[in-house]
Amino acid sequence: NTYCTVMTDHGLQTIQLRPYQEEMLRQFQAERFNICLASRQVGKTICSSIFIAWYVLFNFDKTYHNCLLF
Repeated sequence: NTYCTVMTDHGLQTIQLRPYQEEMLRQFQAERFNICLASRQVGKTICSSIFIAWYVLFNFDKTYHNCLLF
């Protein structure tokens, strides 16, 4: 919540993650494979993008064989 900003039609905006989005990010970090059972327009793409950006920035010692992001 502190470091996430997203680009919208109205410019850069900080976002407040909802509890289910925070749980989704925790699950992404804890488990290698995840299935998200969620409806449309609830922020799955934003959560995935936040996780991928975090992973790329703070896990520079990982190789391609250690992670599968897609």
